[in-house]
Amino acid sequence: FLPLETELGPCFTVNSLQPGGKSTIHMYSNSSTGPGLLSFSVHREAFIFLHAREDVPYSNIPEEFKELVMLSSELVITFQVNEIENDPALLGVPVKSRKCRFPHENRLKHHEAYSYSACVTECRLKAQMDICNCTHHFMRTSGVVPICRLEQFECLLNYSDIFKRLKPHHSIQSGIDCQCESSCTEHDLVVVSKHSRAIAENATS
Repeated sequence: FLPLETELGPCFTVNSLQPGGKSTIHMYSNSSTGPGLLSFSVHREAFIFLHAREDVPYSNIPEEFKELVMLSSELVITFQVNEIENDPALLGVPVKSRKCRFPHENRLKHHEAYSYSACVTECRLKAQMDICNCTHHFMRTSGVVPICRLEQFECLLNYSDIFKRLKPHHSIQSGIDCQCESSCTEHDLVVVSKHSRAIAENATS
């Protein structure tokens, strides 16, 4: 697990393209290897997020891919990932025509790989800068964007609903207009089941 700064707070991620360091663990699960299994313990309440390798946890992640693990509890999530294989010739088609980006076609300032979620995160960062002249301290900024001081947090709170809401291009409703392309390598992620149960208090959660 490698540390990753996200707009939701500090995270630890595995099998991701985003952290600065490269993971030495190669995680594969297919018809040859059979179903994979990842088991780990946490020592405080924590949110667990499921997402593609190039994605990051963000405010607009669907609820089905986010789960809170409570202390003295056990959570088992079974999920299925269907990878989308694109024709290599797609790389020769302009981004504007294919309307998607590959992870290496990165135009973002603060993330190592392109993804829709990373793009929305940086769009939200820009909106905070435009309105409040600073950004939330959880935001991944590469150290080049001013962080809001305590007295500036009122601005972030006053516009929090706008910052969280994504609106269609040219829409008159409130929200942020991000115009982020989808990922060309988007995965079909399906949560098959979730089971949570209480465990003995003296056991590791």
